[in-house]
Amino acid sequence: MKAERIYKHWRKHLKSWCDELEKEWHECRRTGDVESIHRLRVVLRRLRVGLRLGNRWLGRDKVAAFRKWSQRVTNALGPVRDVDVTLEWLAAHSPPAALTQLLQQRRARLWRQARRKLTRLAQVPTRLTDDKPGRVAKKLARRFHRTVAEDRQEVLAFNTPLDTRDTEHWHELRRDLRRIRYLWEMVLTPRERKKDALLKKLLALQELLGNAQNCVAAMQALRPLAQKPEVAAALRQLEQDRRQWLAQAQKALRAFQKSRALRTLDAEH
Repeated sequence: MKAERIYKHWRKHLKSWCDELEKEWHECRRTGDVESIHRLRVVLRRLRVGLRLGNRWLGRDKVAAFRKWSQRVTNALGPVRDVDVTLEWLAAHSPPAALTQLLQQRRARLWRQARRKLTRLAQVPTRLTDDKPGRVAKKLARRFHRTVAEDRQEVLAFNTPLDTRDTEHWHELRRDLRRIRYLWEMVLTPRERKKDALLKKLLALQELLGNAQNCVAAMQALRPLAQKPEVAAALRQLEQDRRQWLAQAQKALRAFQKSRALRTLDAEH
């Protein structure tokens, strides 16, 4: 893949993500609803990946400061997102109205706490410190290829069982998969994304792991109420669901690791 194309797409997406951040920041602070929180967290993750790729030419200190700020925002919204995930899961399992009401009250309290931390919108560093785009493009492309190759190797080398209560060991896997996805989506056109074999397999695997992680988040949110009989039953079901999602993810991961799409990732471009 030509350096000019990678650079052009990187600059384009960086601007697009900045615009999206401003929109979602104000929408999230205004409403605090399920989708606005989710979208804000997603765009912050994308920006962290995009800025990390170009921090050498955007200013390492500025990028580090923004990434630190964005992580604080993500962490502040995390507990609210966990309750949202729990409520979504419960809604599909006919929960007692009292339990739903209790969680909604907790959600309202957590949102008030989170919103107090959303005090300012940080400026995204987008100005290049190097005034020669052609030179930046070549170096950025080399870094892009190196980052993709490193994450690809981490995914190929992951061979431990997924079915465990300790999510930390597959947290890194999810991070590597996410970074590959964001970087690869960044250099493809919308039409190319629809046809890309790697993205199809990657998105399917991410969804399975995400479902398993949602079960973990819901279990953590419900555990303080475990003394209630209906909650104890829900925790048992969540554990069963978690194991099922991880079993499916394990098969999908093995298939993904063997796929030509991953093994030749970036080699043909």
